[in-house]
This record gives sequence, C-alpha cells and structure tokens, in this order.
Amino acid sequence: MLIHINKGPCSDLLPHPHLQPLGLSIQSRLRVLICSSCQSALLPQSVARHFSEKHNDIGVHLNEEQIATVATQWQLATVMPVVKGPVVQFSGLPLVEGYVKCPTCGGVFSKTTMPSHHSSKHAGIPAPKFRTLPAVLAQQLNKGQHKTLFEVIVPSTILEPAAFNTVIEHLRTSRDNMVPEYFPKELDARALTPWMQYTGWHSHVQPFQTTELIALVGMPRKDEASLGKLAAAVTAIYDTGYELIDKTNIIVLQKLKTDDLEEKCVIHQFPEYCNVFD
Repeated sequence: MLIHINKGPCSDLLPHPHLQPLGLSIQSRLRVLICSSCQSALLPQSVARHFSEKHNDIGVHLNEEQIATVATQWQLATVMPVVKGPVVQFSGLPLVEGYVKCPTCGGVFSKTTMPSHHSSKHAGIPAPKFRTLPAVLAQQLNKGQHKTLFEVIVPSTILEPAAFNTVIEHLRTSRDNMVPEYFPKELDARALTPWMQYTGWHSHVQPFQTTELIALVGMPRKDEASLGKLAAAVTAIYDTGYELIDKTNIIVLQKLKTDDLEEKCVIHQFPEYCNVFD
C-alpha cells in the first residue's frame, strides 16, 4: 500500500526557483534532488538522464549548467547516500507500509521475500516465524539502483516556528489577564509545602501584586534593553568566578569541595537574604 506524503510547513523538502519549473526540489537532509513526478531521489548529474528515460513525454527544457550551479551552492551530494533505518521519514519520498524488518540484519522486505532473504543471507541462524514479525513503515531512494528499503519513523505533527510564536503570545496574553490580587485570608498549614514552610516564600510575596510577581518570573523579550545588561552581568559573574579558581589557595578549594560534616555552614531563609539588599 502506498501513502503519498504531504509537504508540511516543517518539511525538509526545499523549493528552488530554478528547480520548481522542472518539478524538482532539494531534500535538505539527504542533500539530493527529489523528482515530484515519480518521487525519486536524484543526483544533480543524473537529472538529464532521468528525464530522458522516465519523463521524455513532458518536454521540459533542462539547463544543466543551472542545475550544476544550484548543486554547488547547496553542496548537494555527488554520490547517492546510504540510508540505514530506522530514521525519521524523508519528505518527498513515497511511504510504504506492510513490510517487515529482518530481526537479524534489520533489512526491510516484503512478507513474501523475507523467507528467501533469510535462507540466503542467514542460513546458519534459525528462521523466525515470519508471520509474527511486526509491520514497519519504509521508504526507498528510488526504484532504480537505489531501491533498497529502509525503516522510517513518521514524526508527530510539529508546529512551524510561526505557530510556536502564536502559542507563546497566547500564553503571555492569558498570563497578563489573570485575576490579580488574590490572597486567601487564612492559609491552611496543610496547603503549605515543606519548601514554602522552610523558605517563608508565601509570607514574603504576600504584599506584592500578582501582576508584579508574574512580570518578575516572565521570560524577557529579545527587544528588551535590560536583557543585554542581564546577559552581560551573568557572564561577568561566571568569568569572575572562573578566574578566581586559579587565584584561590588549594587548601581553600579543597575545603570548599569537602562535605560540611560538622554542620558549620549557616543556612539562611529566603527573607533573610532579601534583607541584605534593602
């Protein structure tokens, strides 16, 4: 059974203005060309022969120099790649089902050809029950010299970057529209987690508005001027700490690395740290 592949927004099949009139696209992962008429993978130097043998009735005008230029710009392969599954499905190639995978070598064959393959290639290994082998989805580069099937995995639906941005904006809008200033008058001690009881965080944030707290934990936008300052500050802290390693006495470094078995370290609760910056 043959399943035709739709080129979705996240397809690895790339159009090119010089190739589209010929019905060709670039398979970015395989670095070969795909003929949309027969869903075959082609090398740039094989395009003329392919159209002459397979699509002579179309009557397209081939500019081989132009195809060679595209191949150089995109660094297309000069030798057909060897694909070993399982791999994520390649856009532009036909997807077939009803095939099985050899449990010994991983090759993909039809249920009728699997017994002969196993007897010729794995004669010394006990033959499995071919009827019980699970079916796999498979693809092939073309039906010529590179017709070997390989197992593929069909990915779940993936949103394009524009869709991701839409979802993020929706979440931000929902966040901004949340009901502010909701604080229960009496907190049930059973509702407090051990972390909240230890840090006293709930008491610390109670005077603040909900919108202020949400803004503090929100992801900064790329166009925010403060983002550059924050990135520079974090980098400076890291660089300073890294430089101090070589300047710090080895005894001190060993002590810092040692577990605090005598419990000499002082642990402050969160509100106490906040008072340092008042």
